[in-house]
Amino acid sequence: MLETCKTPLCSGNLPLLDSAADWRIVDGRIRSRRRKSGRVTYFIDFYPKLKGRDQRLYSHSGITLETREDAERIQQRIKALTDKGHTLAEAVGAYRQPKDRRNRVEELVGRWMKWLTEDGELEPYTLLGYRGHVSNQFKWWGNRTIDQMSWDLLYQWSKWMSQERGLAPKTVVNVLGTMRSFLRWHRMTHSAFVIPLFPRVKRGKRKKPITMPLLDQAAVLDAIPDDDRGIFLSYAYLTLRQGEGRACLVEHYDFKRRELWVGDAMKGNGPNAPRGDTKTGESGRYPVSEGLAAWIERHVPTESRFRGDVPLFPNPRTGKIYSRETIQNLWRKACRVAGVEHIPPYRATKHSTLSELARVLTPQQLQGLARHKKFETTRGYFGEDADPKAEAQAARAKLLDSKGKEGIRRIREEDDG
Repeated sequence: MLETCKTPLCSGNLPLLDSAADWRIVDGRIRSRRRKSGRVTYFIDFYPKLKGRDQRLYSHSGITLETREDAERIQQRIKALTDKGHTLAEAVGAYRQPKDRRNRVEELVGRWMKWLTEDGELEPYTLLGYRGHVSNQFKWWGNRTIDQMSWDLLYQWSKWMSQERGLAPKTVVNVLGTMRSFLRWHRMTHSAFVIPLFPRVKRGKRKKPITMPLLDQAAVLDAIPDDDRGIFLSYAYLTLRQGEGRACLVEHYDFKRRELWVGDAMKGNGPNAPRGDTKTGESGRYPVSEGLAAWIERHVPTESRFRGDVPLFPNPRTGKIYSRETIQNLWRKACRVAGVEHIPPYRATKHSTLSELARVLTPQQLQGLARHKKFETTRGYFGEDADPKAEAQAARAKLLDSKGKEGIRRIREEDDG
């Protein structure tokens, strides 16, 4: 039984010939083109009968013509349509990208975002980042269909983001990561879809974080009202992330040992945001500074210590957890009162403290204090040349030199043993 064509103009009645001998070259020349990836694809050139944008046919309803046989088969179908009385432009138009929006990247991405929102498994910050990428960088795809997705277009897109939009390499990598997540979702419902290779983005040199001098940091902390100061002390002295400080409860603090358990983080901006794991998924107990311990003693009433499930750093105006907006506003106002240039609280507290500690701590110690999952994140505080393995080898070499030949022989014997 012969396969029939599903193009609207054919109405399913046109048989498709299976024998290459039956294919006829009609009303166009088959040409090939080599893409930047090295892959060769084909198109049909209908010049001079068709001109301008209608001159060439690169795909069948958005599906690339991968082989010459694909192109010859489409030629045969177009010839059959013209034999039935359609004009060449109508016949060629039947095989161009469909007008149906359901196959467009823009439409599919909208459905993906709706699915992510309803699923509720993704952290709000991640979902917010995806929305930003979809609303801005994804507009480049316009009316392109999912079948056009290829390394070439992804490469052009990445160049457009870096050159035309001026995005940093790290941002381009993040946007490509969003696209990769979307394509994986699409493949779940369309198993035949093949995710193309992604272009590599050359990362720029890692810059040290923007920081605030510790004297300025202390001045800003003093300018914050005492009732609000506790959570900012946890950011500056314990190097907590904003969501981690907001998630601290009274039951997390050991009043006797003066230790704070950190293992939760707020996953949204408001006081009623959901609670989840920390950014790296790690938890631990950390000793607090004298100043923070004194603040907790003054501001946590005895009755709250028996309840436990109340915020350790509550908003004194509401008694609830701080919102991110409130924290930003309090810090901005304190910078103005202290006469210090405003730097966002995350950079002015956690980043600034860690940058200062990088002068006296080893990379491994700083990584543990900052609770970074990868050393690549910690490396930014030491510069591009920081390498804990190289430092360890240098220390070993220095030790060997100090012990002389006899010491070297003993260490080597211990290693061999």
